[in-house]
Order: sequence, then C-alpha cells, then structure tokens
Amino acid sequence: MYVNESSTYHWPTGISLDLELPTWGMPGWDNGDEVEGRVAGALWDIYDSVDDSVDDGWDECSEGFDEIWEAFSTQTDNTFREFWDALKEEFLDDIPPARSIFQNTILYAPYSELPGDANEDDVVNVLDLTKVVRIILQMDNPTPGADANEDEAINVLDLTEIARIIMGLP
Repeated sequence: MYVNESSTYHWPTGISLDLELPTWGMPGWDNGDEVEGRVAGALWDIYDSVDDSVDDGWDECSEGFDEIWEAFSTQTDNTFREFWDALKEEFLDDIPPARSIFQNTILYAPYSELPGDANEDDVVNVLDLTKVVRIILQMDNPTPGADANEDEAINVLDLTEIARIIMGLP
C-alpha cells in the first residue's frame, strides 16, 4: 500500500477493496488483530494524512512512514500487539494512533484512552451506560471514556454512542 500510495488492494482477477474503509460491524469481516485486512487498514490509517472518518473523528493520525518503519525494523515481533507496543513508545501513548487501530476493530487496554469505556474497566459494555447515567445525574465523577461522542460534554448522546459501540455499529 505504501509503495502504491493507495489503501486499495487489487487482486489479479480485477476485484479491488479499499482496506481503509472496513470498520466495526462490516459484513463479511472478523474483528481484531489477527485479521490481516484489519492490521493493514490500521497501519494505513496510522500512516496516511487523510482523515477519512470525518463523522466520527477516529482517523486523526498522520504519522507517516518513519515511525512505523523504525518500530518494524528495530525488533522482532510475533504479533501485531508486540509491534503496537513498540510503536506506542515512538508515539508516547498518543491518542490518535490508538483511535486509528480502534477504527480497524483492534482494541487494546487501557481502553479508557478511547471513548466509551466510562467505568474504565477496559471493555465497553452495559456497565458503561450505567456509569454515564450516574455522571449525568451527578452521582459519580466523570472519566475520560465517558465522553463517547467527543463533543466535550457528557450527556444522553454519549449513551447512544456507547450503545452503538456495544452493538458493533459504525
């Protein structure tokens, strides 16, 4: 993809697929870091300079090739997680790269860096909805993940966004 400057893969049969577009809930795709297309999409989103997810703000990363290559070429990794851990050292735990891999259905703890994990237990589930309700009612303190839609306010819209994440909807 880097050599061709395109996230679109072309098979010899003439069929093509843009590996940057699939996200949560995409029919025909498994989720996670063991799916080659998800890893390829994540790497492209970390590399490229185009924020192709204007509506949700996930692909805010534009690190270029140097950091990816340095992490890739300076150690031996057996999994994408090992590669990611080395890469994070270069990014100093920067949020945009974490959002780019999340957009590609790769999720690593601590999830609280990303929207949705309101109770900071490293998973987005129904308990996060309860936490947001408690925050709205001023029964609990806000947490970083509670602002699931990133509008700088914790409100009912966050409940909708967390529900979408739980259901795997884009």
